[in-house]
Amino acid sequence: MAEVGPAPPGAPVWSGIVRPAWIDRNGHMNVTAYDAVFQEAEQAFFQTLGVERSYAEQDRRGFFRLEKHLRYQAECLAGQLLEVTVRLLWTDFKRFHLFYELWQPEAGRRAATCELMWMHMDLTARRGLKLAEGPLRDAFAAYHAREETLPPVDGASRAISPDPRVRNAR
Repeated sequence: MAEVGPAPPGAPVWSGIVRPAWIDRNGHMNVTAYDAVFQEAEQAFFQTLGVERSYAEQDRRGFFRLEKHLRYQAECLAGQLLEVTVRLLWTDFKRFHLFYELWQPEAGRRAATCELMWMHMDLTARRGLKLAEGPLRDAFAAYHAREETLPPVDGASRAISPDPRVRNAR
């Protein structure tokens, strides 16, 4: 069921309208469009922190997704306004736990979430690497410091299985 109420305190990083091309035969936004929206939001978040294309091309550093969990909570229909917010829940500056929320601001509800684990990578060695001291690490640290002042995220770190034996087996 969709979460109803005001948008959470996560920073807005993307907004747009559900495009007719995104609508599937069921009359709502196709699952691949959710991926596209979250990908666009992820790129906008990178830009907010100062991660540009040159980071990969010149510095030979980048971010890989290690894990992704998407939850669909409300239908998105053609022409609806959407907004994506992001929270940086945890980091050790090598790994980054992010939580994106897709909102329908006019309806006041959350339509989907996308929870990710990223790893910062050395693109030459193809290995994980902590962010070096400097402006980029400072930007991530400042963004993460906001998290200490925000309420917990509803739905983060959920297990996919309703079976408690599976959820608790770690």
